[in-house]
Amino acid sequence: MRLRILLATTLFASALIGVVPAVSAQGVMIDEGGVRVVPPQGRGYDRYDRQDRQDSYDRGIGPRDARRIARGAGMADVNSVGRRGRAWIVDGEDYRGRDIRVTISARSGEVMDVQRYRR
Repeated sequence: MRLRILLATTLFASALIGVVPAVSAQGVMIDEGGVRVVPPQGRGYDRYDRQDRQDSYDRGIGPRDARRIARGAGMADVNSVGRRGRAWIVDGEDYRGRDIRVTISARSGEVMDVQRYRR
């Protein structure tokens, strides 16, 4: 009877030792995105790595910044701001009342094109 208890305890302890390193390799990160479980590092490519790379690639300017940059490029009134691929398209009017479209890089904030239209 004691041998069975000893054997069962030994099997349970060895199984527990095999599980603990895998569980303890994870971490918890608290940042502006909230609380999340961080996968183990150094284990190769996984979906968490891909998501982190995608987030860092998508960072750039937002619609408020695009509006500010377009005003600096000669736009007086902003009618619409929209993103198309890697560029912000800002439509509006210049100081003379003419229609104007400013194309801005969504990544760097660089003015790529300014088009003025006659009415």
